[in-house]
Amino acid sequence: MKRYGSLTFRYLKTQRKRTVLTLLGVILSLVLISSIGTLFFSLYANQINQTIEDFGDHHFRYEQVDARLAQRLQNHAKVDRLAIVKKQAQIPLSGRASLQLNKINQAAMKAVPFTLKKGKTPRNPHEIMVEQWALKRMNPQPKLGETLDFKVHGKKQSYRLVGILKNQWRSQATGEGQAATFLSSFPKSSKLDLYVKLKPGVPIRENVSSFKEMAPKGKFVTNKELLRLLGEGPDQNANTALFVIPGILTGLVMLATIAVIYNAFHISVLERIKQFGVLRSIGATPKQIKNLVFREALLLCIIGIPLGILLGSFALKWMMSLSPPDFLMSAEDIVIRPEVIGISGAIGVLSVFASAFLPARLASKVSPLDAIQNRGSIKKESVKKSQGWLTKRLPIESAMALKNLRRNKKRYRITLFSMMISVILFVTFSSFVTMAFQVKPPGNEEEKVDFQLVKMGESLSPAQVEEVQSIKGIKAMPVYAYLFTDMILPSAKMTSAYTKAFPTTSIKDGNQPYTVLDSMVDGYDRQRLQEAKRYLQAGTIDPEKMEEENGVAVVVRNRDRSPKKENKPMDVNAADLQPGDEITLDINNRTADDKKIPKQVFKAKVTAVLDKSPYGEKPYPEQGIRVITTEKVFQRMIKQIDEKYYEKTHDGEKFPGIQIYGMTIKVKPKANREHAKTALQEFAEKNPSVEVFDKLEEKQQETKAKMQFSIMVYGFIGVITLIGAFNIINTISTNLVLRKQEFATLKAIGMTMSQIKKMIWFEGSLYGVTGAIYGLIIGLPLSYLLYMQFTDIIGFEWSVPWRDMAIASVGAVFIGLTSTLLPLRRIQKGNIIDDIRTED
Repeated sequence: MKRYGSLTFRYLKTQRKRTVLTLLGVILSLVLISSIGTLFFSLYANQINQTIEDFGDHHFRYEQVDARLAQRLQNHAKVDRLAIVKKQAQIPLSGRASLQLNKINQAAMKAVPFTLKKGKTPRNPHEIMVEQWALKRMNPQPKLGETLDFKVHGKKQSYRLVGILKNQWRSQATGEGQAATFLSSFPKSSKLDLYVKLKPGVPIRENVSSFKEMAPKGKFVTNKELLRLLGEGPDQNANTALFVIPGILTGLVMLATIAVIYNAFHISVLERIKQFGVLRSIGATPKQIKNLVFREALLLCIIGIPLGILLGSFALKWMMSLSPPDFLMSAEDIVIRPEVIGISGAIGVLSVFASAFLPARLASKVSPLDAIQNRGSIKKESVKKSQGWLTKRLPIESAMALKNLRRNKKRYRITLFSMMISVILFVTFSSFVTMAFQVKPPGNEEEKVDFQLVKMGESLSPAQVEEVQSIKGIKAMPVYAYLFTDMILPSAKMTSAYTKAFPTTSIKDGNQPYTVLDSMVDGYDRQRLQEAKRYLQAGTIDPEKMEEENGVAVVVRNRDRSPKKENKPMDVNAADLQPGDEITLDINNRTADDKKIPKQVFKAKVTAVLDKSPYGEKPYPEQGIRVITTEKVFQRMIKQIDEKYYEKTHDGEKFPGIQIYGMTIKVKPKANREHAKTALQEFAEKNPSVEVFDKLEEKQQETKAKMQFSIMVYGFIGVITLIGAFNIINTISTNLVLRKQEFATLKAIGMTMSQIKKMIWFEGSLYGVTGAIYGLIIGLPLSYLLYMQFTDIIGFEWSVPWRDMAIASVGAVFIGLTSTLLPLRRIQKGNIIDDIRTED
């Protein structure tokens, strides 16, 4: 036999429905695989670009070092680019703000987080670019192209304004704006900031220590965020996790692809057993029969894989094009990389041919005599004659359905595998989504703030606080400077999880062991205390009672990286504090140094335990316990400050007293936001050292980021659900159709169609239940494996995904029942005699 290859195309053309179903399985799987790759690399690139904008693209920097080191680095074989920043002068602005004038070389524009908003970068020493907010502090406010005159080291210097820099939150908070002019020649001074980027291909993590040795102690700083994203951070586990997580998800999708295609090929071979027998009887060799099946696989690859990759890659672009133009990511940010296309294609080809291997081997082993006599696919099926207690109590239809699952173990396992892999996919991907949202800790009241008012360099006066609070339509709350203290707790109150993860100081008072912790005390006004009630875990927040008893609310939950556990992220409670417990605060911070409890301490009573801190950029403490109390109790603590000891430990700096360095402002519901903004800006104009920050853009950006991420990940879950449903329906319905001879026989011996329906429905639901059970048994460990990878990035507690498990279980049973509907219609319409005589 020579021209057998044309049979492949003829069969695929004849069996259009089966071919289309198999192609759909391949296409959907490739859509998911290529989408995962494209999304991962796009988000990765977007995150890197954002980090470079925030922190610069340097790998590490040296602070205030001499020109000799700059010369060594300039000529270093491993250095790709050296950015030089020379701090030229500090220019006073209105209020207490100032302008840091820097000289930078061309490389510094990328290395330093200077983002140009308007204009161009300086090209000579007489051109300058200035941060936008700092320009508003100049009188008159200059425009692009105008000349700025500054006194630099006692001499007047003139610069032409050629660029306006984007505002930085850090510079606005400190009141020190940034300006830069061009560094035309290699400097000879001894106070330079050097930003280093290594050449491509140079392993950064392995070379950091040698570059660190070149600098004086305390002058070397790595660009941690960028190195972490590049997989070059000090935490190797976190570096690995960035690639293991998408690897696990892709592996699962690949397994699902194999399941879909394997089932299609296996059923296709069983249907054609007689055809293969005829081919064998006229001279086809086992190798030629096997090649027939592999040719089908090749045709599916040629058609399905390119379509799947194209749809997967461009579906994301289409989805992003539907997003508003100011979303976190746009269609232009979706990067279609050649390696993603190549890897997706390779995975697709591997999956298809791996799926076809066993069916091809089965086809090649067909005996011509058995196949022609229609015995090739018939195996002796073992049925237990003894009835168990469950079978005896079930109706005849249900009992037969139960026996049907047992009598053909191979068919049962194939169908069960399809159901199981679908449940595994759903549980694992849903767990991934839940964990991905954990990477950014859940927010607090800070997310609801509309405006932040900051006074630079000094405290707001009570009159100024009252003036802001009198503005209509807003809720304005003072922000006190934190008080950092030593907290002294009986060691028995400490949790073992915390002491194993973080360093602590142990002391003894008599025979009683104590542990000294860092503590940060925050004073809240009545409005903030009212909002803190939303975060109560135990106890009550009653301001009057707190003032009577020196009462405090505490946050004991810590989220930080453990220096004792290879910098692993941790999420642990520091201590087992309950309402009614007494805590001791050393306001002057002597205890940790002196290793003994001083005579003067502040005794406070815990009245409430909070889940997180209601205000502050970080809702959870980092190594210690956060303490929140009323303004009056806070003032009592401040009175215990030993001013002489403070001056001694703060290089002669006098204790400033209670500092109100700003206010958080929320616009009331139905109030006019623009009116409130105008009133706050007028207040800032009257008080030059006051700056008002509108948090609306930041809040909108955060909301958009969450929404966009949700759209993408739930879109993936939708595709996964489609793949799972398609796999189950295809497998169960085909198995039932292949058994139409069996069902016709049952009808012939007196079983009604109603009974057959009940039997098949019960069989479908049993597949759903057993598939869900086995799927959850495997899916849960995979969910935990993902969690273990995520804990290398951020610490949080793992919880059993009950909701996802319930949805997957109900969905499996529902799809199991749904997949019986189409075959039932065909069985109902079939003729008993014709179906009994059928040979396929």
